[in-house]
Amino acid sequence: RLKHLKGKKTALTDEREAQLTAMGFSWYRYGPTSWEERIEDLKRYKAMHGDCLVPLKHKNDKNSEWKRLANWVSFQRLQYKKMKKGDPSSLLTEERRQELADIGFIFSVKDDNPSSNWNSMLDELYRYKSTHGSCNVPANFELNRRLAAWVRYVRDLYARKQAGED
Repeated sequence: RLKHLKGKKTALTDEREAQLTAMGFSWYRYGPTSWEERIEDLKRYKAMHGDCLVPLKHKNDKNSEWKRLANWVSFQRLQYKKMKKGDPSSLLTEERRQELADIGFIFSVKDDNPSSNWNSMLDELYRYKSTHGSCNVPANFELNRRLAAWVRYVRDLYARKQAGED
């Protein structure tokens, strides 16, 4: 069966992905970077920013020193989802999962319990509004990037709903 990528079919089936993985295929576009190097990058990022929530988009996207790390972090989250589902094509081992957990890595930026996550983020938005006087959280709000990402997510949901997509 064909996998779907953002609603489009792709020829990379689970079986084909597993075949390539088994033969040592590198899924990284920009050459081999060792696990240890990325872990060190993540530790350095956390030391500078206080968390492991490396945003996929930055102010200076093309010149961002964190862009490759952000892609790697996103890839680890995808592998974690596969691991949780018991998918044998997951490249994340239990040992590596634990190493990420020990750093404070957040494996799912969306809570497994949607209503719990919604209420938690809504509370954060109420706190933001009481401090700043509005719900206009800047997209690059450094003090709470998770809230900024959630607000973007909610606006995207709203736009899709208005367009009749949901």
